[in-house]
Amino acid sequence: MGFVIQKNFLTQSEYDDLTNTHLLYNRVHWVGVDAEPENALHKLMRKITPDSNSIGATAWYNIRPINPRLHNDIDSYCTQNGVQYYPSVLPTTTNIYYISPPKIGGQLELETRERVSPKKNMLVSFPINLYHRVLPYDGNRVSIGIIYWPELPSIYGEVKRNETKIFKRIWEIEDAK
Repeated sequence: MGFVIQKNFLTQSEYDDLTNTHLLYNRVHWVGVDAEPENALHKLMRKITPDSNSIGATAWYNIRPINPRLHNDIDSYCTQNGVQYYPSVLPTTTNIYYISPPKIGGQLELETRERVSPKKNMLVSFPINLYHRVLPYDGNRVSIGIIYWPELPSIYGEVKRNETKIFKRIWEIEDAK
């Protein structure tokens, strides 16, 4: 399976709320499946249908280098100091929501060579274990990655189904080494 694409994912009102929400963009946001949404990002996360065994979701704003390397989100989320901290049950899907596409380029490419062009207010989903990258682009490209987890990796500490939390981006710390 490659991409699943949902155009016009949010209503205009939901989109406007999201683009006017002020959050910590360089952090990972956790929302448990039983937590009350506190802002437009949380509402976006809750609009994506989780797997039945999910306890919550993480979300992060993708404001990445112009030409990142191929990666998969399991390794990115679960690796610290070169050690992999995989949970016993892995999530199945990576979701990417596009707030604004770049002027030129910026296609999301899977290891299978499938590509999807970013479009405003579009949700793209694909299997979490597939390697992917963003192709070179010009202009601003803003998206939000969202993953529903049956169990969060232990490096993030304990999380509950009824809470929200904010974490550091482990992969940025690792990439800087």
